[in-house]
Amino acid sequence: MTVFFLIPLFLAIGIAHIRVVDANIIGNINVVLAIFISMLFAMISILCSLSLRYSYLLLEKQ
Repeated sequence: MTVFFLIPLFLAIGIAHIRVVDANIIGNINVVLAIFISMLFAMISILCSLSLRYSYLLLEKQ
């Protein structure tokens, strides 16, 4: 639980003290988040198709 909440919080606080967040940083964060979200949706669609294929194969064997 610490890994998911406290470490990113401390990292964000430390970066905010080191450097002021400007429009350039916000733009970079938007691009990175868009890439991660598209990768997540691609993985979800691949896993769903594999799950359906595996369930059809199990039904055919019975």
